Amino acid sequence: MAPEQLLATSAKLCAEILAVVAEPGAQSVLK
Repeated sequence: MAPEQLLATSAKLCAEILAVVAEPGAQSVLK
């Protein structure tokens, strides 16, 4: 995997985790 791909994947994962932690209601809105 290219480094920039890995970085983008990590950033997306971090953003999702932060969204879930900071805003518990976000998960139910998305689903």
